[in-house]
Amino acid sequence: WLMPLVGFLMDTTLAAGNGAVTFDGTINSSPTARTLNVNTTGATTFNGSIGATNNLTSLTTLGTNTFANGIVVEAPILLSGTTTFDGGAVTFDGTINSTGGARDLTINGATGGSVFNGALGNSSSLQSLTVAPTSGGAITVAGNVTTSGAQSYTNAGGFNIGGTFTASSNPISFTGPVTLTGNTTIATQGAVTFANAVNGGFG
Repeated sequence: WLMPLVGFLMDTTLAAGNGAVTFDGTINSSPTARTLNVNTTGATTFNGSIGATNNLTSLTTLGTNTFANGIVVEAPILLSGTTTFDGGAVTFDGTINSTGGARDLTINGATGGSVFNGALGNSSSLQSLTVAPTSGGAITVAGNVTTSGAQSYTNAGGFNIGGTFTASSNPISFTGPVTLTGNTTIATQGAVTFANAVNGGFG
């Protein structure tokens, strides 16, 4: 399936079996926030922005997902496959969790300035989290992050963090300046690395 500009007038489910689904245009709700479910075990690719004009209430996908531009979602997201955000800044006001087993989440490309206001892996942990934008400003991680594997954060623009970062016995690393915006806990038996300065009046 290849879909250009999309505006959803109602809650929508797209079913494609094991076929690939590609959105080349922007995706918005119209006129009020809507849910979008993409049901395919094949690859789903979002080449345009999502919710930049009228946000979605939730987004659920199956299979492997690639987001090549910005996204704004105010409600929970369920990751059913390996997921990569590789475009503009992303804003998540809701939680992000795995479903059907722990999933890998990667944030790279020009995603500096992204904001995670909700918890990641709070009800069903992520497998791993890799944050490595190639450009943009500081990334904000305001909620708790839980993974069964490693967490790696690399950003020359830095990070604003406040919450609990849990990775079982796996490593958690930050490369780039870190500012604590709230009380912060690193909970892992693995190695913990802060490669640059850590600032802020919180512990």
